[in-house]
Amino acid sequence: MNKMDKKPITCPICQSSDCQIVFSDKIRNGAFPNQEDGEIFKCSNCNTQFLGKTDNKINYQDNSYRESLNQEANIDSFRKHHDHLQLNLLSLIGTENIRNKSVLDIGCGGGSFLDNIKGLTNQISCVEPNIAFQKSLINSGYEVFNDINDINGKTYDLLTAFHVIEHVDDPVSFLKFISEKMHLGSRLIITTPNLNDILFSTLYEYKQFFYRKAHNFYFDEISLRNLGNIADLYCKKFTFKHRYSASNFFYWLKDKKPCGNKKFDGINYLFDKFWASYLEQFKISEMIAVEYVKNI
Repeated sequence: MNKMDKKPITCPICQSSDCQIVFSDKIRNGAFPNQEDGEIFKCSNCNTQFLGKTDNKINYQDNSYRESLNQEANIDSFRKHHDHLQLNLLSLIGTENIRNKSVLDIGCGGGSFLDNIKGLTNQISCVEPNIAFQKSLINSGYEVFNDINDINGKTYDLLTAFHVIEHVDDPVSFLKFISEKMHLGSRLIITTPNLNDILFSTLYEYKQFFYRKAHNFYFDEISLRNLGNIADLYCKKFTFKHRYSASNFFYWLKDKKPCGNKKFDGINYLFDKFWASYLEQFKISEMIAVEYVKNI
C-alpha cells in the first residue's frame, strides 16, 4: 500500500480523525544535512500539522540534543548562537511590557533573553530541563525550575516560551499547565516557526529542512488560534517576525540548501529591512508569535 494511502490518525490537538499525510520524505534530524524518513500529518479540523509517530525520543536534560545540532551544550556556545536574536524578542514584546513585571521564561536555554531583561523586571524565574544550563542559570542568580509543574502557588505578569511549543509532546496540556501560572492580567508570548514561511511555500527542498525529528508540531495563525481555544486561552494578538536576510532567500533558490551568512552582491541593509517588513506585513515571515491571555 502506498504511504499516502495510509489510514489517517487522530489529531493530538483536537482529537479529530480527519487527518491526512501531507509530506512523506526525508526530513532533518539534527544539523543539516542529516536526514531521515519522516511523515507529516495535517488535521483538517484545527489546521495543525504534526510529526508521525516515531521512536526518536529526545532527552532535553542532557547534552545530546544540542550536540545533534553541532552546538556544544555550554553557556558560551549557547550565547554565540542566541545572543544576537534577543533584540528581535525585545522588540516583539516591548520593554514597557517587561518593566517592573514578574517574568517566567519557559525553556530558556542558557538565559540570553533573561540576561537582556534582568535590569527591567522585579522578578525573574525560568524553566529549563538541561542540567548544565540549570547550573549556569543558578550561578547568574535566576530562580530555576526543572519543570513547570514544579512551580507551586505562583503566578506571573509575563510568561514567555520562545520556540518551545513545537518540541513538546502535548501542546494542549502544556498551555493548560502554563495557564495555571497566569492571573487575569497575565500575558503569554509564544513564538514558533511559521508554516506560511515564504520559503516553505516556494521550495520543496526547504520543506525537507523545515520539517525535523525534533519538532512534533507545526503551526500557522489558524492552528495557534484553535490551540488557544482548546486550552481555554484567548489569542489577543499575532505578530510576524523575519530574522533572515534576502540573500538567504536567494541562495536557497539558487543552491537549494542553507547558505550560512553568504551575501548576494547588491543586497544591502536597507534592502534587508524592506524584505523583512514585506514578509511580516503579508504574514509569510519565518517566525510567528502569539499573545495569549486567560479567558474571563
